[in-house]
Amino acid sequence: MAEFIGLDWERQHLIGLDAQTAKGRVRVRQCFRMAWPEELASDPAATGQWLKRELAKLGVKAKQVVVSLPREEAVVRQLDVPDVPDSELPELVRLQAETKSASSLDRLVLDFLPLPKSTEAPGRQVLLVTIPREKVDRLKGVIDAAGLELVSIGISPVGAAEIIARTDRTQAASGETTLVVARTGKRVEISLVRQNQLLFTHSTQLHGEDDESDSRAALAEIRRTLGAQARVDAAMNVARVRIIGSEDENSSLRRLLEEQLECVVLAIDPLVDAPVSVDASDGSHRHSAYAGPLGMLLAQQGPLVPAIDFLHPRQPIVRRDLRKAKIAAAAAAAVLVVGGLAFNTWWSVRGLNERIAVSEAESQRISKALEDGKAGIEAAVVVDDWNRRTVDPLARLVDVAAALPGNERLFLTRYALVAASGTGAPRIDGVGLARERQDVQKLTDDLRARDYGVLTPTIGAEAADKDYPWKMELRLNLPVEPPAVTPPTGQRTVRGGR
Repeated sequence: MAEFIGLDWERQHLIGLDAQTAKGRVRVRQCFRMAWPEELASDPAATGQWLKRELAKLGVKAKQVVVSLPREEAVVRQLDVPDVPDSELPELVRLQAETKSASSLDRLVLDFLPLPKSTEAPGRQVLLVTIPREKVDRLKGVIDAAGLELVSIGISPVGAAEIIARTDRTQAASGETTLVVARTGKRVEISLVRQNQLLFTHSTQLHGEDDESDSRAALAEIRRTLGAQARVDAAMNVARVRIIGSEDENSSLRRLLEEQLECVVLAIDPLVDAPVSVDASDGSHRHSAYAGPLGMLLAQQGPLVPAIDFLHPRQPIVRRDLRKAKIAAAAAAAVLVVGGLAFNTWWSVRGLNERIAVSEAESQRISKALEDGKAGIEAAVVVDDWNRRTVDPLARLVDVAAALPGNERLFLTRYALVAASGTGAPRIDGVGLARERQDVQKLTDDLRARDYGVLTPTIGAEAADKDYPWKMELRLNLPVEPPAVTPPTGQRTVRGGR
């Protein structure tokens, strides 16, 4: 059995597990919690010596360490990239990250998760995760000074997703989405998982005066998260909610979620429900705090959920270069031929061989330079082509809003931007109500005047609203080049629903 120390590395304290792993299970010998010594905060070496002494007092003898960082320590963003093989993603993601990041990549450590491909989008998406390189260097300095071996650095939402994958095997084959909520003290982390894949993760700090007010604040943040994600993921259908922690840790939050969300809400205790045996646990601390490191320990025997690892991030696949071997074989053959020549031609052949060797060396140098830059050039071409064909959805929606009449004659009850697929154009689908049929026809004429491809709208009587008896359904094909936006001359009326 392999021995590990699993750590949840928070700013104020350190939560850990002294554990053994074997055959997809973890045996926890003891759980512990330590407050960081503030006087040593600026000295990684001294902090490492302190950690070494504290672990010795607890009788911890394991040397290998996995570290789970809280979600709030990392920057997570979703990137759209062209549809390329996984082997080409590291170079392409790094190129995209350089254009999106406010900081130089030399000051960051990044890794990413490829997201499932969508049949409705022409490209694909990845979840980019970055942390400051300074934080990683300091963490490594503390671990080295403690005489320990750092194996992996991850983030807690991935560890929690690993626990969900091992406690609920049905979701791996389901197309439905699982909402995972992990609350530790004032820290709450909200994640979405589908088919053993982390799709989205967000964190916030709670500032309520008691558990009930914190639970209500967490519920509001969860509802905002689901609403925002639903706008970018049309396939999202939250069918189950899993709260990380023991039954009594988040009882008020669980009650509120059951009241607000129409799905099953269950508490998952990492130290009870996961494939774990516990010799001694710390009953004074929330079990949810152990989810990150415990999930990483379970993954040591083979992960079920793709992981983030800042110590070993995804790298481009290095292809074996056989050119040198071919050149060496060709040179050996040339030597054999030259050896059979008459002695009176040897001097001239030697001179020719020297010039050939110089030419081959120069050829190898040029070929290597071209090969080294090939991946970056190809990625830049693909990204440039991708960006050239991208339509700005916000500009389109603003332009459509400008075409609406500045009165109460007509309004939209629902609209959505549908991304382009293949060679098809992107479009906007909308549903609205109007006072008279000619109001719909006027809107259609205005949109066509703005170069939108307006399919003949479906217009019918709507008895449910006597003031707006005419219901319409619009489908607008968007032009590739954005039309000129005419500033609105009056107040536009856009209603979210009846």
